[in-house]
Amino acid sequence: MENNYGTIEDERCVTDSSLLYDLSQTFYTYEEKIVTHLQKGELKDIESILLDFCLKTLQLPEEHSVFITRLFFSSLITNIIRKQNKRGVLPSNALARGYELIRELEQWKSISEYMLHIPNFVETLKHDITLDHLLFKGDPLIEEALAIIYHNLRSKDLSVNAVAKKLDVSTTHLSNLFKKHLSITPSDYITQEKISAIIHDLKHSSDSLHTIRKRFGFQNHSHFIQFFKKSTNLTPLQYIQQHVY
Repeated sequence: MENNYGTIEDERCVTDSSLLYDLSQTFYTYEEKIVTHLQKGELKDIESILLDFCLKTLQLPEEHSVFITRLFFSSLITNIIRKQNKRGVLPSNALARGYELIRELEQWKSISEYMLHIPNFVETLKHDITLDHLLFKGDPLIEEALAIIYHNLRSKDLSVNAVAKKLDVSTTHLSNLFKKHLSITPSDYITQEKISAIIHDLKHSSDSLHTIRKRFGFQNHSHFIQFFKKSTNLTPLQYIQQHVY
């Protein structure tokens, strides 16, 4: 049987009809939930969904559970890439990172390995592969606003006023749209995305704090520390000490 997830007819015997009576439908259901949470930046919810999927497959024989889990994780990546590519030009680094991640997960040999890697998998999915403005479905102004924020995330001039001005709408109208479609204010969204990007660089680059601060448009070191600590309750150095080393 052919579908968006490849040929699975030969593996239909691995499914328990009371658990995964239809791989295509099961994958689709989980994927839609994950994409919804990706759009809202709710990474812990995505981790819970993936954990739930892994726990369900544990009820199958091990060789079958690993096959199904690997197939789902891989198809999730490729379908997110496909969805985004249909909406716009996907950066080559996102495409490359997606297939690099697939190669990584193909090395995991047990469900416990998949479960152990879920936090890093979700972080990579969000920060290296997913672009909010290419996944969002809804108001075109929100889609454009998300694109503006994405392309200016490292600018010192990024603000709600700047985004509203580029869209030629009032900040009040922009705020109402964000609350309606994303359940968050544009100001909080900008802060959330900037903090997430800074944390990603703290974890995955060897750049100095000075370099990272300048990269994200902070001219003043004290302002950078205050901005980061307000959202994380830690200074950037404390974050590195607790979560990186």
